[in-house]
Amino acid sequence: MNATSHTMLIGRLLQAPKLYVPEGTTMAKATFTLQQQPPIQKAGRPRGQTQSGIALRCVAWRGLARTIVSSLTAGSRVIVVGVLTQRRYTPRNESSRIIVELEVESIGVLLDPDDSGVALRGRGRADGGEGDEGEGT
Repeated sequence: MNATSHTMLIGRLLQAPKLYVPEGTTMAKATFTLQQQPPIQKAGRPRGQTQSGIALRCVAWRGLARTIVSSLTAGSRVIVVGVLTQRRYTPRNESSRIIVELEVESIGVLLDPDDSGVALRGRGRADGGEGDEGEGT
């Protein structure tokens, strides 16, 4: 039985995503590296001290790949949902290697009010309106 286990990670992109379109095809592939930090502070460690995290290679395909490349930049804070996969390849004149990747199924940008350059609107509508406040029923 081959069960699919979904993984959800929150982290930042180390570099801008790269788009690849193999010659003779229209199937787009985006790759990026996600730096994930542990969310829990270790006991006895002062706040703000760096903690070790993981850097994971992520791969997205087709339309999602194009959307990622056009909308995300290095340092973007995202939440990624996907499936961990592993594959084996052999570089020229070297022994075979196993690569673990996260095949991205969905991704979302996380807005952090502490990030510079991010301005969050008030509780009104996204277009700047006041919403339902003040309207009679």
